[in-house]
Amino acid sequence: FMSGLTAAALPVASPAAAGLLGVPFLNSFAGGVEFAWGGDEATGAEPPSITFYGDAAGTDALRGEMCAVPITQLGAVEGSEARSNLPCVRINVNGVSMRALLDTGSPITVLNAAAAKAAGVAYDASLAADPAAGNPFESFKARMKAGNAAANGEVLIVGGADGPVRLVKSAGDVTICAGAEEWGVPFGDDCKVYVGELPGLAALAGLGAEAGPAVVLGTDTLRKRERMWYTPDAVYV
Repeated sequence: FMSGLTAAALPVASPAAAGLLGVPFLNSFAGGVEFAWGGDEATGAEPPSITFYGDAAGTDALRGEMCAVPITQLGAVEGSEARSNLPCVRINVNGVSMRALLDTGSPITVLNAAAAKAAGVAYDASLAADPAAGNPFESFKARMKAGNAAANGEVLIVGGADGPVRLVKSAGDVTICAGAEEWGVPFGDDCKVYVGELPGLAALAGLGAEAGPAVVLGTDTLRKRERMWYTPDAVYV
């Protein structure tokens, strides 16, 4: 079926699966990989599926009216010799162009603070702070506020090398489009995003905390289009 791939054992908790399929695996298919997001089977919608195309012949017709968004490798953007194999695309958030890591393994879309500021995305920045800081009375109020926000899904807490990192949900809907044009291919004007500095971004060339506006484009946004077709050079939506 295929050969020459390498694999690594990593201490990453993944209760829903036995492992992760990486970009080198997806790049092994000359015709690309089609993600059909599907819908609620109870309503008669087709279930989600993924199709691997070993040959590029005929795939242009299958993509039909889908639009291509060029892919670059993270690290190659800045002219670095290192290649990360991580696919990066241009998107527009509220009409502002910025780079995004295409991440089908992320269930949420995350903007760093610079991206949120550039796109005018409102969020409660106080929820990103450590509620244990400050005097005891202020700390108690902050803990109560943070606890309520977490219970309501307004804050997600993820593990980081230096402790928990808080991702704060945007205060309103956000417009996200794929492509370098002013608006591009629309995902919709009702997208939900989180704001925060994901721990892994600091280690990625071009998407670290000091690299300016950056986004992790997750499946919550990608699923707003019926299908996504990944190839090493472009993603079609």
